[in-house]
Amino acid sequence: MGYAAGLVSGKEEGRKLGLNMGFQVGEVLGFYQSCLDIWTAAAHINHDAFSDRMKKNLEQMAALLSSYPIDDP
Repeated sequence: MGYAAGLVSGKEEGRKLGLNMGFQVGEVLGFYQSCLDIWTAAAHINHDAFSDRMKKNLEQMAALLSSYPIDDP
């Protein structure tokens, strides 16, 4: 009985932890996406606002954010 109860309890705790961690990851991704949106908008308004190196970094950041898996595996 103890082992079976432990399995049930472990699954429940795992789901709670997974939900919490998923929310935290979503918060971080949302933060960086909003930063990227602001910086990209600033670069479009004023083409001299950022160096070519910074523009390349923005493109790389956009690629990383868009490739991050957000679906449930």
